[in-house]
Amino acid sequence: MPYDKAQYAARIRAASAFELVIINYELFLITVEDAIESPEAVPLVRRARAFLHELIVSLDMESQLAENLYPLYIYVNKLLSECTVKKNNVKLEEVRKIMSSLLDAWKEAGKKQGKELNEFYENVSYSRKGLSENTVDSGADYKI
Repeated sequence: MPYDKAQYAARIRAASAFELVIINYELFLITVEDAIESPEAVPLVRRARAFLHELIVSLDMESQLAENLYPLYIYVNKLLSECTVKKNNVKLEEVRKIMSSLLDAWKEAGKKQGKELNEFYENVSYSRKGLSENTVDSGADYKI
């Protein structure tokens, strides 16, 4: 499944760090799906490993999330390596399932994060006098 490079380039330029992770997952999965359908998958698997490498190096190894994701990424990398060495695409379906589930989780977290940001911005206003926050519980204005 080819992707629109110009569209992704525009998304990347405008993306937050969180959105860049989602874009990386999407590009990874597009590449894996192409590899599943391709009779010559090795170059595509190598490209998928490059996307996976970006996900690995972007982990904040001090976080609980990284502690959970790192072993999964290493396992996926092992499966991709087996596909390259054995020139066998059988493991790619498992890779696709794992990474699709992770992408869904990231998207869900993004929705939650977006909702929280929207709620924050609904209660904050900016004027020439400065930033003002209206709290929901008291209705009072506080100057920050």
